[in-house]
Amino acid sequence: MDSVSSAERLLKDGAPKKAAAMASKALAKLKQIGSAADVVSALQVLTRAHCATQDIQKSQAILKDFRAEFQRKGEQQSETLVICLQGDCYLANGDIEDALSMANEALELAVGQRDKKGEAAALATKAKISTQTGNTDEAITHRRAVAYILHECKDYEGEALELLSVAELHFWQAQHGECVSTAKRAAKIFRNVGHKHAEAGALRVGAEAAWAQGVMKQVRWGGEDDGALPMAIASLELYKEAGIVEGQIDLSNMIAQVLLQMGDFEEASQMVEVAMDKAQMVGNRAALGLALKTGVHALIGRMNARGANATQKSMRELADKATSAASSLVDLWANADKASQSEAHYVNGSALFARGQALKEKKFENALMAADRSVELAREAQQRKSEAAALVLKAQIHFAMSEINPAADALEAADAIYKEEMDVDGKENTSNILRKMRGSYEWSKRKVTPKLDGSGKPAAVEGVPIGATGLNSAYVYIHFDELRGRAAKNIG
Repeated sequence: MDSVSSAERLLKDGAPKKAAAMASKALAKLKQIGSAADVVSALQVLTRAHCATQDIQKSQAILKDFRAEFQRKGEQQSETLVICLQGDCYLANGDIEDALSMANEALELAVGQRDKKGEAAALATKAKISTQTGNTDEAITHRRAVAYILHECKDYEGEALELLSVAELHFWQAQHGECVSTAKRAAKIFRNVGHKHAEAGALRVGAEAAWAQGVMKQVRWGGEDDGALPMAIASLELYKEAGIVEGQIDLSNMIAQVLLQMGDFEEASQMVEVAMDKAQMVGNRAALGLALKTGVHALIGRMNARGANATQKSMRELADKATSAASSLVDLWANADKASQSEAHYVNGSALFARGQALKEKKFENALMAADRSVELAREAQQRKSEAAALVLKAQIHFAMSEINPAADALEAADAIYKEEMDVDGKENTSNILRKMRGSYEWSKRKVTPKLDGSGKPAAVEGVPIGATGLNSAYVYIHFDELRGRAAKNIG
């Protein structure tokens, strides 16, 4: 069984061909001296490896032979499990009807023999089929039934794994409350059986669901705190105890983002440092980029929060740190896709703009160049919302430099994109900035470039011109009674 365990580890590490070779050797040996249960375990790993490498026909042939042998020996429990594996092969090949037929056959055989483990395996196969066909509610029902059966069989770890699958299905359905409660149940069972890695994974799923639900932290009297932050911190501690570095990186980044959203910029910056150190240690460039981006936003938040109360020296230190991190992000994603490059230049522009404002500068040419580059790359990548965000940044930079015309033009372009994309939050943001612009003295300098018609002459203006205050209808009232009164009193 050591060879089967090694093959399973290889499969988890993303080496399905090596896993298949090792499982095949183990199977040949177990066929001679192993029990039926050991043979089935080897077949399960081999089937998963073949499905990953698309060697499905080879797996089907092996399963057919073993099914016939188990049937000849009268080992119906093992036969049921092999039928379920055949169903998994059909499902991996996209043959939904054949997969469902196998699952139903296995379920009928298991129920007839009162084989609870076989019944659970058949229902698990049906749950996979329901998930692949988009029937998530049915998949949840099947998974819950499997968890209940495994609890009856006192297979508590298997029960927890099924509950974790249920939690993930709830998350995909945006049923975040159900996801959190189910994930916590799974985590509790994993804790009882001493499976720290799985407990950390369950708490992570629950934390992501609570975050999506907007529940960052809930303090409870006489019990553990609830919400995304406490669950994520608990998951991080478990990953540390288990020595799983990738889990520590992901959770450190997640906690930093949650803290940033909560406005705890100081703590967010500290957690970013942890994530960056771990990501650099293992060479995880994607996680390092995410940490750099979060770190820049946290530093900008710290600058904005301190405002006039901070010394010029401390503000300069924070500003230099933010621009340095943003520059590192641009370098890191220099060879990435256009969308990532656009995002990096947007973050860089935001950092440079925040630095200039903190140091009370009047010109922000470097920030404007970064924003322009972000707009250009977003257009090339056809990322409309990223383009709109960069245009908003560009508008704010122009407005800070008292350049009202390019500021208003950029903001109108962003507003049009948000309207087209039906982004309510983006539309509200542009509306708020536009109100601020119209309330300023600079708006009196607003000039509108007339649109040209086909002959190159200015087109006729229809409705309210761009840049005007925009009254749909208005009436002028002249109070003649007041004028007569003033004349009678010989005033003016």
